[in-house]
Amino acid sequence: TLNPTLNPTSLAPTFKPTTLHPTLNPTSLAPTLKPTTLHPTLSPTEEEVTDYSILPYPYPRTRYTQWTELGSDVKTSARNLGYNRNLWDNLELMELEVFSYDDLTAEEIPNVLAL
Repeated sequence: TLNPTLNPTSLAPTFKPTTLHPTLNPTSLAPTLKPTTLHPTLSPTEEEVTDYSILPYPYPRTRYTQWTELGSDVKTSARNLGYNRNLWDNLELMELEVFSYDDLTAEEIPNVLAL
């Protein structure tokens, strides 16, 4: 199976499903649930930030730029921090990204600031 049970209650096989194909005559054509909003929300109390000027720090545009679109000076700073194309283009793979500024070494700080 694709999702095996971690702690099965029995070693006996399960019953074969009775319907292998979708039914041709549904019991109702009406939707089962009505949508509560027109647009999905991030959470009940949180709205998406679209005005980045209200944030305490500037939006990290460089960090969200693909590796192939970075300038050579930015790539050099990123390489000095241990990044390569794969680590840069896939967010949160680098351990460095969870550090606070105070955790950075003296060698890492200038490269981080260059980004």
